[in-house]
Amino acid sequence: MSLNSSQVSWKKHFVHTGEKGAQEFSLVLENTNKHLKTMFETASKPYSGLSPDLLLEQINRVDLTNGGADLSDIVAKSVELIGKNSILVQHPNCIAHLHTPPLISSIAAESIIAALNQSMDSWDQASAATFVEQKVVDWLCGIYQLGRESDGVFTSGGTQSNQMGLLLARDWIAEKISNHSIQKMGLPDYWNKLRIICSKNTHFTVQKSASMMGLGEQAVIAVDTNSAGELDIAALQIAINESKQAGLIPFAVVATAGTTDHGAIDDIDAISSIAQNESLWLHVDGAYGGALILSGHKERLNGIEKADSVSVDFHKLFYQTISCGAILLKDRRHFKYLLHHADYLNREHDELPNLVDKTIATTKRFDALKVFISMQSVGAKTLGQMVDHLLVQTQQVADKVAQTTNLQLLATPSLSTVLFRLNHQGVENLDVLNQKVRIEALTRGVAVLGETTIDGQSALKFTILNPCLSMSDFDNLLNQINQLAQELIDTSSLV
Repeated sequence: MSLNSSQVSWKKHFVHTGEKGAQEFSLVLENTNKHLKTMFETASKPYSGLSPDLLLEQINRVDLTNGGADLSDIVAKSVELIGKNSILVQHPNCIAHLHTPPLISSIAAESIIAALNQSMDSWDQASAATFVEQKVVDWLCGIYQLGRESDGVFTSGGTQSNQMGLLLARDWIAEKISNHSIQKMGLPDYWNKLRIICSKNTHFTVQKSASMMGLGEQAVIAVDTNSAGELDIAALQIAINESKQAGLIPFAVVATAGTTDHGAIDDIDAISSIAQNESLWLHVDGAYGGALILSGHKERLNGIEKADSVSVDFHKLFYQTISCGAILLKDRRHFKYLLHHADYLNREHDELPNLVDKTIATTKRFDALKVFISMQSVGAKTLGQMVDHLLVQTQQVADKVAQTTNLQLLATPSLSTVLFRLNHQGVENLDVLNQKVRIEALTRGVAVLGETTIDGQSALKFTILNPCLSMSDFDNLLNQINQLAQELIDTSSLV
């Protein structure tokens, strides 16, 4: 039976198998790439400088109801409206967050991922893709030396990885204490005694995970850090002892390999020894600093091989497009706490692997392909050299900040962040000055700077991730920041 007229018209909206089945697809991609190429090559700012109100107004004018417009025109208009008014992570002055310029290899992989549209829950939806993800996971477990019983699965990033690591720890301790299955029976009657211990600089997703797991943020004991921003080992032991004496049940400790602001790396080896002695689950949040494993500084991650779970975030210093992360386990058997068989999806008698068996997600992207392709193209050695370069350059930038008039360096860099503060003499409220410089730099398109609080004071932050920047780029940026600050002082009531 032939197609009706509506079906014939619908065909142009899809990619088809067979001769000329991808012709329209090829033309659309070629047109899209042409407009993106022009956008990148003509960009002079990290943000256009269009006022947020006007940008919102223009986006809200777009008609999403009627359809029927020419796709080539829509792509051109979308690049003009959205692309040109996006935060361009490739620009030298985009330096606020753990938000990297992605590798071209990763962008190419994204095209394949989108076109194939594999769903990573079952082998019959992701045949080759399932094996690719397992290949990359096995490689990761190897470079982190987690042992022969290790395994992992890809996630959307550090938040999901941290949540999974702590969720598995929670279920593990319940089974260990009372042979209780939280998966089948819900929280045990001692749930409000369970405690997770971390530093005060640990990522907020630890508290968020505790809340989502039904333990509440009260389950998190945040202990003091040392002068370098690392978890204080003596304070950790005291917190464990005091919580046990109070009748509480500490069950997990989180070590951070790269805190968001300071880039501090906890002493994972010392923490792992305490965790082993106290029978605690050790989770390492390696979202930021985990890429050091490829660098000449991998000894800073000593002890990570003893972790029960490790978060890895590829859309940071592995330079992959968002989103791309993984959770690794030292003992794959702990994935059993997530296992649920569905008759239509991952049957008990299935012989081929179904990745839904070890994840909290069902439909899941084929993000492993990005790492699979990038490691063949760029390679682990080159990525490690990029990280090594960033650590050296970050210290050079910090030295430059310390030598620059009206700037105060607030901390010695640990990874690739530089914390500093405008400290112009005669300004009554320096917090307001730093806050205004950040937002004005953003909305004018001068620079995308980080803002945080250090010792109760507003501070600015460079998060240096682009390995292709020169020191002259930073000289220009610091000059622009100082000029903007002086302009705001001269034209406002800050003095």
